[in-house]
Amino acid sequence: MLSLGSEGVATHLPPHAVLANAAGAMEHQTAELACTLLLAASRGIPAFAQQATWANSRSPGLWGKRVVVLGHGGIGREVVRRLAPFEAEIVCIARTGRTLHDGTVIHPVSVLAEIVQGADALICTVPLSSETAGLVDAGILAALADGAIVVNVGRGPVVHTEALVAELTSGRLSAALDVTDPEPLPDGHALWDLPNALVTPHVGGNTDAMRLLLHRLVAEQIVRVGGGDDPENIILNHSSIGPGRGVPTKNALKETSR
Repeated sequence: MLSLGSEGVATHLPPHAVLANAAGAMEHQTAELACTLLLAASRGIPAFAQQATWANSRSPGLWGKRVVVLGHGGIGREVVRRLAPFEAEIVCIARTGRTLHDGTVIHPVSVLAEIVQGADALICTVPLSSETAGLVDAGILAALADGAIVVNVGRGPVVHTEALVAELTSGRLSAALDVTDPEPLPDGHALWDLPNALVTPHVGGNTDAMRLLLHRLVAEQIVRVGGGDDPENIILNHSSIGPGRGVPTKNALKETSR
């Protein structure tokens, strides 16, 4: 599968199918866009681009701001790495809490409401699942600081759209979204017209590098499966056919860390 997200795919697979995603081919580019969106929103680029007069105004910027990154899988880790030079306070949240070898604390999602209190930005990088659908709801949004920015490069339904639109309409928050709910975002939707909403059409991984990275990944997978090995990046494995018949069996069910 040439994407990271897999929602809805499993129901269309035949019995014993093995599903692998494109981990390794999308994370860098998506993290690049997440940081671009955050920087653009924090420096007021959309407003500057829309005005037709030379009007200088002050913008928040990132230095010293508190940025919460929701998800510490491939995209989340790359977002954190790219944000480090901007000297913001970066707080990471994942499904399970842990402390990394370098001392970085990853907070569990169970304390999300506490962690986002007063945060200046929230970047969502998690995939869509029963656990993450609607995770960023009205309560989480209300906990963010006045003027905070919500960035979503994971999946649209992770953020409750109506609650987000309400906060944007009031002018209290801003948003920079590469994914939306619904998606594609229909003509006339409120998110298109709100001046504090920056929307891109789900282009996170879509750079010049994507084709090369996907071709490389597919070639590597063909070699592995052709040799009787498991493919990389298995996220669903219901196979019961033994080795030596071109069907992977070595890897247990694997889920992208988030």
